[in-house]
Amino acid sequence: DQTLQLLNSYFDRFNVFLPIIHRPTFMSQWEQKTPISPLLLNALLAVAAKVPSTGSKMTAEDRQQTATNSQAFFDAARLLLDEFMDVPRVSTVQALCLMSQFHHQGQWKATRSSSYLSMAIRMAHELGLHRDPENVGRGPEADGLRYLWWSMFIMDHQFSAWMGLGLMMHGKESDVELPMDPTSSQQNLRGFVCMVRLVKILGSVLQHSYSTQSLPPQFGGHDSMVSFIEGSLTSWLSNLTPEMRWQNPNGAKRLPGSPLRSPLPMHATLAEARRAVSLAREAGEVYPAYLYIVYNTTLILLHRPYIVGAAGSPAAAQSNTICTGSGRAITDIAQGLDLEHCSYVVNRFALYALLQAGVIHAMNA
Repeated sequence: DQTLQLLNSYFDRFNVFLPIIHRPTFMSQWEQKTPISPLLLNALLAVAAKVPSTGSKMTAEDRQQTATNSQAFFDAARLLLDEFMDVPRVSTVQALCLMSQFHHQGQWKATRSSSYLSMAIRMAHELGLHRDPENVGRGPEADGLRYLWWSMFIMDHQFSAWMGLGLMMHGKESDVELPMDPTSSQQNLRGFVCMVRLVKILGSVLQHSYSTQSLPPQFGGHDSMVSFIEGSLTSWLSNLTPEMRWQNPNGAKRLPGSPLRSPLPMHATLAEARRAVSLAREAGEVYPAYLYIVYNTTLILLHRPYIVGAAGSPAAAQSNTICTGSGRAITDIAQGLDLEHCSYVVNRFALYALLQAGVIHAMNA
């Protein structure tokens, strides 16, 4: 029962933001007692042990105990890893991704995290995961592989933004399609598909402005690539569905006719109802906020080089106005979130975004 609680916490609070593991497939194996890779199971539980249950209040003792349990699971996975590195497997790729994420919780060990992710990406290429699994068909197994690939894509791009590292995954090297039907799985993963499309644009920003081949901003104005990326961001924003648009929970209410989740069955217990409402709130309020935080951070990363590099020009003034607006938006969104109870996947990028917003606020002070 305790392990099942950890699995549910992981899938409810973590996997919806980074669907590294296909929930229906994994839980089917679990319920049918089909052998599961011990490396993957320990890596999953290491992450899950630090994911708070929905609506739970953790004391200092609880936090210490979860940290101890999480470290024990991770140590077991680390000891098993060497036995699984000779033959590439999808389960090993998933485990390496989770071991990378483990080092984002609590004390962040960037080098270790980056190393595990690098191994996962290299093994994924060996397995051919960079090619669309069309031979598998259009079923859940194919979508599971697609979710895994795009989860790694997001992790690689966010890591590159945080640490200033070069990208390991480029759109041109892969023909993997987005998941065919994001509404077919047990969790609502439409937000994830929106995030993938946004992170692709973030990758264009990183390659244009922060790679070794980037040209310095010109005094005369923005180059054509900036205009192209701005158009892509505008198109992405305009194509968001109503339920993926962020609205301040303290201000305007959600548009009528766009419920967060399907109504609960009449026989649902009070505990089930509270859990479902809490999950609906996270999916309905946190994920749109997460998308808008990444969107505004991408705008800042696109325009900030022009504030200094083209200082005194009309382009610099325009870029400063855009960055200032995005910085304020990030601050407002973060203030509207209950960060203590958000998934740490969201918190981690929110902190990075607040740092970027802080830089803009300091430049304008």
